Amino acid sequence: MKNLLKKHSLLMYILAFIFIAVLLTWVLPECTINDGLICEKTDTFKMSLDIFAEDNKLGLFDVATYSFLSFKYFPMTLAMVLTIFGFYTLLGKLNNYSKLTDNIAYKFKYHEKLFISLVILLLSVLSSIMSYPLVVFAFVPFIISIASKMKLEKVSSISMTVGSILLGMMCSTYSLSIVGILNNAKAGLGIKFGYDLLSVGILYILGYFILRYFTVSRLNLKKSECIKDLFDSKEKINKSESTLSLGIIFGVLSIITVLAFIGWDRAFGITLFKDIHNDFINSYLFHDNVHIFSMLLGKDFTAFGESDPYYFCGLVIIITLIIKLMYKIKFEDLINTFVDGLKLAIKPLIVLSLSYSIILFAAMYPKLPGLLYTINGNGNPNVFGLFNSGFVTSLFACDFQYMFSLISGLFTSYTGDNIVAAFVAQVSYGFASFIAPTSAILVLGLSMYDIKFSEWIKFIYKFLLTILLVIVLILLIIAVI
Repeated sequence: MKNLLKKHSLLMYILAFIFIAVLLTWVLPECTINDGLICEKTDTFKMSLDIFAEDNKLGLFDVATYSFLSFKYFPMTLAMVLTIFGFYTLLGKLNNYSKLTDNIAYKFKYHEKLFISLVILLLSVLSSIMSYPLVVFAFVPFIISIASKMKLEKVSSISMTVGSILLGMMCSTYSLSIVGILNNAKAGLGIKFGYDLLSVGILYILGYFILRYFTVSRLNLKKSECIKDLFDSKEKINKSESTLSLGIIFGVLSIITVLAFIGWDRAFGITLFKDIHNDFINSYLFHDNVHIFSMLLGKDFTAFGESDPYYFCGLVIIITLIIKLMYKIKFEDLINTFVDGLKLAIKPLIVLSLSYSIILFAAMYPKLPGLLYTINGNGNPNVFGLFNSGFVTSLFACDFQYMFSLISGLFTSYTGDNIVAAFVAQVSYGFASFIAPTSAILVLGLSMYDIKFSEWIKFIYKFLLTILLVIVLILLIIAVI
């Protein structure tokens, strides 16, 4: 039993939170925060040991159902995961992709610290400004492929990739999926994009160097297993070893992905890409009354900055077809390769479905708001009460939109500055994402590369304790000011 728990510690951790989430629905009343606390069935919040009380509770069938319904409510994640697995399984069977990653690994030989520093910087910055941090995860398999050939330690490899994405989420400045929600005047706090750059900037700089320090410190760890490339295959389906053409294709895909998922118009006020897009699709060719480009590219061809993850999936499919034509890959081999990728995705998808079911429990059976509202002086929280509330809620709903909607009333009722409340909401969510069983990027990374949750905790707790002191220091300074 002990070995089972150790081997499948991530799954056991998620199942434990499912049990806690179910238990909460049996002992806490259902409450929402809207101009005060509104509790169903009872006038005031109170714990109840009457398990036969007539209110919403999760039963066994509900638990089983929501595990499957999770992908109904999070379809973009499903599409992204399947696309990433299929695409990288194809790349793993190309000779020139293997040579491309070999060449990059060779250039960083004896410069592992520089490689780690650059990866953490690149992914964390992209994560802090791109609309969907999950899209940044699309670069992780490529980086892990290089790391495996550099024989880097597995936990440090996940730290410099997944950890840097989570750091960027915590220090987000222009992300539509985080700051965009806080920017909303009605449902959010009405703060501006790029708000409080000083506090966020200090947190990011210190977080970057702390994460880099702990990641680098594991490089020479004895008896530590090296990361393995999940998508590397000995069976190649093309003979070409030219890396130039594939490098250009991958580079174009990366550039378009980054440009497409930055909120140029809404976050930065830059309308250039929107104007170019409108001029292009409204232009005529051969016929004065037909927008031929709009017809050929379709309605889902959006301007940079207005894309969703489905756009990325479509882009990857187009790039895949280009690769097929360029390297004369048989259609049968292409289909078989994507089927192999789907097989590799089964385990991460199962873990993700269980993880997302906890978010659905928290959202559809809102039991936490009443408890947190009461603990915080009946809706009169201080800064640290807000942080604790955001952290606890994020453990059960580590999706910023879900987390904030559940307890937004606490943040809007804060008597201090809205900027302070926004900063606390963001960093408490980001802090929890490093350990939450509902953190999709964390769960996906650990399950893909077979990292035990216990191993991850042993590593990341030092970083979290250190960064917590930084956060508390910043909050104290803000509170004093």
